Amino acid sequence: MHVVPADVIYPQTGTSCDLYDLMAGDARRNFQKLVKRKRLDPKNSTLMLAHGTDLSAIIARHAKKISAAMIVMGSHGRTGLRRFLLGSVTERTLRYADCPVLIVK
Repeated sequence: MHVVPADVIYPQTGTSCDLYDLMAGDARRNFQKLVKRKRLDPKNSTLMLAHGTDLSAIIARHAKKISAAMIVMGSHGRTGLRRFLLGSVTERTLRYADCPVLIVK
């Protein structure tokens, strides 16, 4: 699943642009490369795209909707003040999710 923050799509200036389409296309290309590199079966690999403001809630809600057995997420490994100021999508997803969350650094 790839979630694009809504504030990227609709900047605070109030102008909308095609950033979502650009980012969605980029996510699709990266997903196809991943499927190929990891030799996954494309029939069993699906990219899900979403956008919104609370990325963690979107991920957790979608996992619940599809009855996911587990969420696997990457972590940037930020610590200390940077993590406090920026927050952590992975950490909040861990709190919101009804299923186990595997965090990979």
